[in-house]
Amino acid sequence: MVSGSPPAQGRLVPVSETAWMRTREVWIHAVDLDNGGRFGDFPDVVLESLLTDIVGMWRRKDLGAGLVLEINRCESAAVQPDSPLTEQVSGTLAAVVRWATGRGAVGLRIEGDLQAPPRWL
Repeated sequence: MVSGSPPAQGRLVPVSETAWMRTREVWIHAVDLDNGGRFGDFPDVVLESLLTDIVGMWRRKDLGAGLVLEINRCESAAVQPDSPLTEQVSGTLAAVVRWATGRGAVGLRIEGDLQAPPRWL
């Protein structure tokens, strides 16, 4: 079964995906309202799922070549593993997800020329 109206990406999605899509929107837009919500308030499972979605979209769109994301100085992953590494974004999970969603680079260490993330939606 698919939902009756397509999301902003213009494709019909299985109903099974809509709960996650709405969850993601609620959390991100709570920050966008600028009423005290912060990425640091998100549960880790939401942050991890968001980052998985974002990196997956970058990979599908062949974006982020040379970019490595490092979480808390221990976990790192190349966005496009077969490309030469040229840029690194490091910080807490919340800070990296904030940057990846296009909502600022607070609390990050950025090495290389990249300042803004690739578009993910």
